[in-house]
Amino acid sequence: MTQHNTAAEMIAVINAHANGESIQYSPVSNDSPAQYWIDCDEPKWAFHINHYRVKPKLSQKPSINWEHVAGRFNWLATDESGISYLYTEKPTFDRGFWLTDNDYVEVSGFSSFNPGNLSCSQSLVYRNE
Repeated sequence: MTQHNTAAEMIAVINAHANGESIQYSPVSNDSPAQYWIDCDEPKWAFHINHYRVKPKLSQKPSINWEHVAGRFNWLATDESGISYLYTEKPTFDRGFWLTDNDYVEVSGFSSFNPGNLSCSQSLVYRNE
């Protein structure tokens, strides 16, 4: 079966490109789905011979150089507010926020901090990961 983009997929991928998203294509195969994807900066929109998609973004957890963090802090997480904190004990997630009765500190002063791109509910990182 030939794998072509549907009309809705065509509109979505063209709009995504117009909004600055990276696009990939795969040659249409007569008997199987896409086997590989090729980055394309300037798509030709040849939907009759290629299948197009928005290039998937890699998921990245928040990170920090733990060598610069006091040993009593073992957890890192980002709240719905976009603010990230270091925690001494594992916090619990509730309605967009990481909660704890123990010590915590904001990470804004750490130059090695990278916020990643996961949702706040998936942002919890343990020091030894």
